[in-house]
Amino acid sequence: MTAVIAAFHPLWVQNGPNLWPEGLYLVLVTGLLLLAVRAIDRPSWARALALGAAIGLAALTRSEGVVFLLVVGVPVVLVAVRRWRQRLRLGVLIPLATLAVITPWLVRNYTLLDSVTMSTQDGITLGGSNCDNTYYGEHLGGFDFDCSVGYSLRADSIHGRSSNQAVESGHIENVALDYVGDHMARLPVVVGARVLRSWSLYKTGDQLEWDVGERRNRTFQTVGQYVEWTLLAFGAAGALLLPKAAWRRWIVVAAGPVLATLLAAGLYGGVRLRVVAEPSVALFAAYGFVVLLDRVRAYASRPRPS
Repeated sequence: MTAVIAAFHPLWVQNGPNLWPEGLYLVLVTGLLLLAVRAIDRPSWARALALGAAIGLAALTRSEGVVFLLVVGVPVVLVAVRRWRQRLRLGVLIPLATLAVITPWLVRNYTLLDSVTMSTQDGITLGGSNCDNTYYGEHLGGFDFDCSVGYSLRADSIHGRSSNQAVESGHIENVALDYVGDHMARLPVVVGARVLRSWSLYKTGDQLEWDVGERRNRTFQTVGQYVEWTLLAFGAAGALLLPKAAWRRWIVVAAGPVLATLLAAGLYGGVRLRVVAEPSVALFAAYGFVVLLDRVRAYASRPRPS
């Protein structure tokens, strides 16, 4: 069932042809979750290193992937083994493997930019998601490219234009954070809108126009929105019907939706940021569908009183 969702979900099949990093990210996140489950079932140093390496590859694809160290790595360490010495060993091996994978990229950035950073897009991201139009206007909870351009120009006027992308990003980030500090009272509303928007529960029309502007197919995006609502309903049912004992393994599957929600709350609401949760949603939805179908069949086959 999950494989069918992966093969035909309208929001998934566009990532490859459009050369978005999310196409690769979907594969890496799925593999990462599989490795995490196997590490819980049969913990070993080899599985811990493999999981850490997968987290590193995810981080190189999308920089927020490094947060999997917390939302997947920590649960694996706590659940897979009971002895603290074993937990300590896993807790060292997983981030060590992650660091080994991302170190060449960090060294490259330090050499060229004098900064140990995964990405130079933080400033643009914060600038486009923290302005009047995303706090009070039509793009509430979303992203506004004009705002990011405006903040870039303002940062240049305050700090001067820098040829170092990391420095330039830092300047824009400072200007954006000043705006956040001046509008803290509005932040709860904005965060709520971001989360709801990311899960296609708010401003769906505005989000659709944004997605189309990113060269995504309008029909696929529209159909995909309805598919996603269906999956969310079955996924919620699956999470509720999941036996308590099964959460020992499924806790790492839940990491995807948790990370997607945290990203939306901290950055902006958007379908692209939800991609990290899509494999998990598909798994929960498939389980919910199968369990509910079995219950319907069992009810239908019950003998009727004459």
